[in-house]
Amino acid sequence: MESHTLAAVLGRTTGSRESRRIIRSGRVPAVIYGGDEESVLLTLDSQEFERFMRNTRPGDREISLEFDDGTTIVVIPHQVDRHPYRDYVRHVDFMRVAAS
Repeated sequence: MESHTLAAVLGRTTGSRESRRIIRSGRVPAVIYGGDEESVLLTLDSQEFERFMRNTRPGDREISLEFDDGTTIVVIPHQVDRHPYRDYVRHVDFMRVAAS
């Protein structure tokens, strides 16, 4: 499976008002969970994420999230929450991929 790299920004505040602000700024709120580590809150560029989802098959959606501090976490999209009638992603849940 080929791993794609997307830039991500660590940390964000929670809540629906903050999520709407993030979406209006062209980013997608997201969370990473799974494994023995703590959950991680982050944001992604919405256009970059949409391009990735359009151009990859569901079985090839392994992503290396590269953060501004230089760390990288390998994940797969677990749940992508889209607006019911508008064409945008409201939130993404990622699962960590176990190191093999």
